[in-house]
Formats: sequence, structure tokens, C-alpha cells
Amino acid sequence: MNCQIYFPKKGLYAVTPENILRGSKTLQKIESVILGGAKVIQLRLKNEKIEGKALEKIIRIQRLCKKFSVTFIVNDDIKLARKIDADGVHLGEHDISYDNARRALGNNKIIGISCYNNSKKAVDAAEKGANYIALGSFYSSVTKKTATKCDLEILQQTSKKVKVPIVAIGGISAKNGHILIKNGASFLACVDAIFNKGDEYNLARKINLLFEQEK
Repeated sequence: MNCQIYFPKKGLYAVTPENILRGSKTLQKIESVILGGAKVIQLRLKNEKIEGKALEKIIRIQRLCKKFSVTFIVNDDIKLARKIDADGVHLGEHDISYDNARRALGNNKIIGISCYNNSKKAVDAAEKGANYIALGSFYSSVTKKTATKCDLEILQQTSKKVKVPIVAIGGISAKNGHILIKNGASFLACVDAIFNKGDEYNLARKINLLFEQEK
């Protein structure tokens, strides 16, 4: 059963760098990305203790997303998603199963599934009730240098088989994102292309404008 919470139809899906909580300008960076047009913010943390000031900062990020009506997704961490009442979670192949995640979160939360380069897995996830699926890596990724590669044909095939949004990920920028949209991507997921370069607003805006050009 699909959950009833709203999930946008298309746009920039911004994934935070793993060290996003350690900087002094965390909220400014995320707000700039949101103002640049991001429809979704995914909090991706690795080897981070979620307590004290770190938890306080996460809650402030969540409030910022709520202020601008931006969907707030937690990567991997079901416990954190429940604790702060996030809009949903994103799951990879080594995370908790979709069925267990749905039981833990209920039907009013978003669950996204990474399907890498596997169209069948994407179809199965959508049929089970995933609210969106992710495919990639389409290009060389700075964030995940050994990521599984996915080609455009897989994206094309999958877009014809599923009704849920498809998030394309992996080395995506304003220079190469348009071809993914043309071939069926509903969202472009970006990390390095928008963060860590000191111009989050304009970088996010350039990617978001790719969707306007496809109208």
C-alpha cells in the first residue's frame, strides 16, 4: 500500500555531503540549495554519532525543510527517521528491507529504494509500494567512486514500466543532467555538483532549470 504523504513529481533531489553537520554553515548551505529550487533534501550521514548538538542541527535542518515545504528524507537510518518524524527514508541494498521499513514507519511515510542498474528490481520495488526508485550511477561519481554503472537504456526501460518517480544519481551536473530527464528521470540527485563549491544557490538553480527547459 502506497503511503499518503506528498512526494513531489520532479526536480532537484539534493543529497547532503557526509560531513554536512561538521561545518559552521550547514543551515546556510541547505537553505541556499532549497532557494535554488531543490524539491527534496536527503540527509546522508556516515559514521556520525546522532546525539547532542548533531541531533539539534538535524532537527533544525528538518524545520528548514518544513518551512519551505521541501521533502526531508533520511538515508538508511530508520531509527533516526522515526525519532525526528522525518518525511521518509532512502534504502540501499544493504539496509533494512522495504517490508520491514514499511512496518516500522507506517503507510504515511515515504520510502525510496536504490535499484542501481537493475530494472527488474526497480519494478518489484514499485509494485511493493516504494514511493520512488533510484537508478545509477550514470556518470563517474566523486561521492561513490566504485558505484555500479547504469546506462540510459536501463533508465528508458524502467521509465516505461513504473509509475513512481525515478531518481537518477551519480556524477550528475547541469552539463549532463538534461539527457537523463529526456530519457525518463523524474529527479536528478546531486551531491558534489551543488555542495562544497561555495555557490550552492546558483549551482542548484542551474540544475533545477533543466526541468523547466524540458516543458
